[in-house]
Amino acid sequence: MLILFLVADAAAKAFAGNTNSTAYYNKFWELSKNFTIELFKKASYKLTCVIYTAWINAGGSSTRISENNNNLLSDFTLYQNYPNPFNPSTKISWQSPVGSWQTLKVFDVLGREVATLVDEYRDAGSYNIEFRIENLELSSGIYFYKLQTEYYSSTKKMICLK
Repeated sequence: MLILFLVADAAAKAFAGNTNSTAYYNKFWELSKNFTIELFKKASYKLTCVIYTAWINAGGSSTRISENNNNLLSDFTLYQNYPNPFNPSTKISWQSPVGSWQTLKVFDVLGREVATLVDEYRDAGSYNIEFRIENLELSSGIYFYKLQTEYYSSTKKMICLK
């Protein structure tokens, strides 16, 4: 990403002849706005995830209580696997406030799917599944698991140590 900014800066300097004119700033923005906007979108999303995770980990409630005192799930939540790092297995948990088609997949760092753990309709509720690596040819490293529904998508990182 830095290289894109440096290229845009060099091109804007060549166009304007300096770095302190309106022509320079306009040209720099013209050349860099697409990746700048994308960079801020990604940063905003990541910051939102960090704040939400910190809030949940600090004891923030992810449930609400109805008038008849029954606990109702109010949010989709994908929890961090446990244990992490893991070998040979780890538990992945999530909750769904509505029934929906749910898929839970595991990917390597290159984005290749290594396992599909869930691919079915599930009612509203809390779920967990054990991910075992005995029959998979996985090396030690970082993997990602992704929960995808019609209404929600979340990805978490986990570490396999052999």
